[in-house]
Amino acid sequence: MGVVFADRSAHDGAHSLGRRAHGRHPCAGAGRGRPRGGPRAPDGRSGPGARPRGGLGTVSYGKIINPANAATSTRILVLPVVVWAMATHRVVLALVLLVYSGVVDLVDGSIARYFKCAGPFGEMLDAISDAGLFLVTLVTAAATGYVDVLPVAVFLGVGVLNALGRVIHIRRVGRVTNFRSYMSEAVGGATFFVLVGVLLDFYAETIIWWMALFTIVVVLHDYVRILTMKPGEEVPHV
Repeated sequence: MGVVFADRSAHDGAHSLGRRAHGRHPCAGAGRGRPRGGPRAPDGRSGPGARPRGGLGTVSYGKIINPANAATSTRILVLPVVVWAMATHRVVLALVLLVYSGVVDLVDGSIARYFKCAGPFGEMLDAISDAGLFLVTLVTAAATGYVDVLPVAVFLGVGVLNALGRVIHIRRVGRVTNFRSYMSEAVGGATFFVLVGVLLDFYAETIIWWMALFTIVVVLHDYVRILTMKPGEEVPHV
């Protein structure tokens, strides 16, 4: 009996140590609610015919709650401050937050690769933060008199078509993923300079009109790639 209890104590201690070690990595899954011994059948037994249990126990939280996604989320959190700064004409503060958002956009991918946290959720969160920044900043610029409404409406309308193309891509691929396009990334990078030009009143309307035309070309290019790929096929990064 003493040997049995000693073995059981050592076994439990090893499990406890393993759980503590597992929780140290920033991208490790939470592991809560994970069923032990495999899925159980309706009569309570585990076996090949058992049905897996649903619920949160099957979710890998490390792909959602991690340093890379935390950094990307701050870009969304600063948007109300950007709106306030633009509405009250605090141009320097708005520019600082804009530059901060751009820097985070540049490094969050490297953070994800360093911590091995890259995943579809992070890609979509990055795309949402980009779209949110452009939408909020341009709408605020038009509402507060930084730029005329018409070029902003055209530019944002093209952005909506771009987002619909991503939805079509997800349906054709069969899973949630962001459509990878170097040309779209170029549009995103150039839009940061457009926003800076709007804040500094540097040929703002002219820049937005040119960006709208460039975005139309890029969206047409991406739509051709999306609609000509085979269902379930992942298109190359072009």
